[in-house]
Amino acid sequence: MGAKQSLPKRSVVVTIDDGWRSTYTQVFPEMKKRRFPFTVFIYPKIVGQTAYAMNWKQIKEMADAGVDVQSHSYSHPFLTRRRHETLDDRAYAEWLERELVQSKKILEKETGKNVSFLAYPYGDFDRHLKVAVANAGYSAALTCEFGKVLQGSDPLRMRRMVIDKKMDFAAFRHYLGAGQMPIQRVAPLPGQYLDPAQPVLQAKLPNYKTIDPKSLGIALMSVGTVPYTYDPKDGSLTMTLRDVVSSLKGKYQRAMIWANDAQGRRVEASMVFRMPGPDDLKPAANPLDPAACPTPPKTVNDPNAAPQAAVPAGGMR
Repeated sequence: MGAKQSLPKRSVVVTIDDGWRSTYTQVFPEMKKRRFPFTVFIYPKIVGQTAYAMNWKQIKEMADAGVDVQSHSYSHPFLTRRRHETLDDRAYAEWLERELVQSKKILEKETGKNVSFLAYPYGDFDRHLKVAVANAGYSAALTCEFGKVLQGSDPLRMRRMVIDKKMDFAAFRHYLGAGQMPIQRVAPLPGQYLDPAQPVLQAKLPNYKTIDPKSLGIALMSVGTVPYTYDPKDGSLTMTLRDVVSSLKGKYQRAMIWANDAQGRRVEASMVFRMPGPDDLKPAANPLDPAACPTPPKTVNDPNAAPQAAVPAGGMR
């Protein structure tokens, strides 16, 4: 565990529990591309046991690449004494030691790295379990209790914030400590798509007088930093995407804007814009083009044709 002085301001630790294959196939490539560190809490019993779980080769590859692999117990049971009333005290103590120590030993053997952190399965813990965790050689343990880890926090009761698919982007950024920055879009307006011929984003910051212009920063979530100009006299902002527009994949893109306010707190805004699809780039039909306005079929007076039903005024009902 590093000293507090070694951590950057507004530090976060990304943790993922269990050992599912998506950690390797989805999370690992994205985090590696962005050079973001993260920790995976794995319980060895799941490894290689299903097509949806990672295998040891994948886990070792991640560990060698710098991913922090830590313990989630051996088989992911509830660990507290109250959950195992059928065991006497001795049997429970022996079982608990196996769950804690065996997981640690297996993970260290397979990764070649030290394991000193535990994530309590289901977040279930009590003061007696904390003592057993420390005796098993763990320096810290993570719960599912919501909150930040602050200076002086109990290392065997570290809080976390759950990020799931129901959380929107604004709530996620708020969890990270960011305040809201008002923004007035200029181009493209909401509902419009980015013009590939003139790939420019424009906005104004109504509260520009309250932010430090030197702290202003801009990035595209899918690309990274992009060139921009900012006028601190009126808060006008222009982002030029000409050099990156060809690499933008997906229907929607998000630009992040951030700065520090007068109190030094980070504030943020985002602009979501739409990329044009093939149908959006098709030229509008020319009303003078016969293909756009085909000639209606001629009426033929056929004495043998069946009578046609009359259509009432106002159209069919």
